[in-house]
Amino acid sequence: MDEAARDLGVGAERERNRQARIQSRKAQQWNTWAYNRQQQQVHYSASVDIRPDWEVVEQIAFPEIIKQSLELAEAAPEDLATYGSVRWFDKSYDRVTPKSEVLLRRRTEEPPRNVTASEDPIIQKYAAEGTGNVFTTDGVLAAVMCAARSNYSWDIVIKKKDGKIFLDKRPDGNFDQLTVSETAQEPIPDDPEDINGVQQLSAEGTKANRAFVEQSLTVEKDAYKFGEPVPFFGEDDNDSIAYKYRKWNVDDTTKLVCRCELNAVSESKGMDKGKALTTLVKALNEFDSKVTGIDWRLKIETQRGAVVANELKNNANKLAKWTAMAVLAGAEQMKLGFVSRVHPRDPNAHAILNTQTYNTKDFAQQINIKEANMWGSLKLFLDTCRKFEDGSYICVKDPLKNILRFYKYEESASMF
Repeated sequence: MDEAARDLGVGAERERNRQARIQSRKAQQWNTWAYNRQQQQVHYSASVDIRPDWEVVEQIAFPEIIKQSLELAEAAPEDLATYGSVRWFDKSYDRVTPKSEVLLRRRTEEPPRNVTASEDPIIQKYAAEGTGNVFTTDGVLAAVMCAARSNYSWDIVIKKKDGKIFLDKRPDGNFDQLTVSETAQEPIPDDPEDINGVQQLSAEGTKANRAFVEQSLTVEKDAYKFGEPVPFFGEDDNDSIAYKYRKWNVDDTTKLVCRCELNAVSESKGMDKGKALTTLVKALNEFDSKVTGIDWRLKIETQRGAVVANELKNNANKLAKWTAMAVLAGAEQMKLGFVSRVHPRDPNAHAILNTQTYNTKDFAQQINIKEANMWGSLKLFLDTCRKFEDGSYICVKDPLKNILRFYKYEESASMF
C-alpha cells in the first residue's frame, strides 16, 4: 500500500472517531436534557376530588378545541340590562415608573360575593321568561373559550334541565383564584411550604390583583353609574363593579345569556377628551425575576414589549381569559398593572411599578385571541353537553393531560 493510501485510511479512521465522539456528546446532552425535564415535571392534583361513583360520559382533547372556528351571524350582542356603578381610574397610576414606584396597600375587607349564574336572581328571571337557553357568567365562559391554553386543573358545574343549560363555578371552589406562571416553561412546585408554590402564588396574585384595582380607582370623583344598584349586593357593598347582562345568538339553537363585568371607567384622550371609556383593570404580579426570566424594574420602561411577551409566555391562560372577559363585556380598554414584591423573599409587601393601557381589540389581536375560535370552542363544548340527559355534570380539566373530562354525578348536600 502506498503512502497516500495509508494517509487516506488514517484520515478516514480519524473522521469516524470524531463523528463517534460528536454523537456520544449529543447522546449525553439528550439524556441530560431528558433527565432534567423528567426531574422538573410536577404532578399537580385535580381541582376537585374525583369520586369513584362519578361516571365519565365524554371528553374533549385540546387539539380538537384549537381547530374550532365559528363566525357569529350577529356579532353584536343584545344588552338586556346593566346594574351597578364603577369608579374612575386614577390617571396618576398611568405615570408610575420603577423609579417612582408606589407601595401597594393591603386590602382588609372581603371581596364582594361573586354569585354563580344559578344563584343570580336576574339570570333566574331571564331563564323563567325563556330569554335564553344557556346561562352563565363571563369568568366561566372565558374558561371554556380559552380552555386549550390552560395547564392547571379547573372545573365547572353543568346543570341541564328542560332544554336549559347552566354553566357554573362550584360555590366553594377556587375558580376565582388567579394562577401565576401557570404556563411557564419551568413548572411551579406544588409545595405547601414554599412561598413560591402553586397555592401560595395563587393566593398572593389574587390579593395583589384586588388591591391594585381598589387602589388605582379614585374616590375624588363621583362614581360612574351604569344603572340601578346590583340587586344581590348589600347596602354596604361599595366595590367598583358593574354587571352587563348580554345575549348572543350563537347558532340556530343556542341563545346565550351571560353576566359580564366591568370594574372601571377611564378618561379618553384626544378629540373625545374626558369621555368615559369602559375599562377592565387587572394586575400581573412578579415574585422572583430569577424564576420568571425578566426583571421588571430594569426592563419595564425600556423593553415593554419584551416584558409583555414574557408574561404571555408565563401566563398565557390568565391573559387570554382576561382578554376574553373584556371582549365579552364590551370593554373599550384594558389596564394592566405591574405589581412586584418589594423583596423576592417577602410575599406580603408589594410595589406598583407601572400601568399599561391597551385597546381591547388591539390587545386581543396582539396575543392571538381570535373571536372565531372563542365561539367555536364554546359551540363544541355546548354541543357536547347537549348529548347528555337532564341532570348534573362536572367538567374537569385533567391535571396531567390536555383533556376536558365530563362526569355525571348524583347531587347531594355534601357533593363537593
